[in-house]
Amino acid sequence: MKEELNCPNCGAPIIGPRCPFCGTMFYDFADLEVGKFGYLRIKIKDNILIVKAVLEDITVDYGYFDTVDMQLGFHAVKIESKERVKNE
Repeated sequence: MKEELNCPNCGAPIIGPRCPFCGTMFYDFADLEVGKFGYLRIKIKDNILIVKAVLEDITVDYGYFDTVDMQLGFHAVKIESKERVKNE
């Protein structure tokens, strides 16, 4: 069972990828492992793709004033599905 997470911005419980109270986006990378396959749901222009990918590298550099520069290197292996974004 996953631990319950609270929004770092307002403290409300996070249920999905966005805080239901303040709208802050939350990306949970805790389950990522270098060399392991997984699926990414990404938006590119007017398409949403489900991509099978492997995480090849994680680089973290710590800067001044508690800033962090993090780079994730994914290698897309296969596009599993593609859907068009509906314009509202």
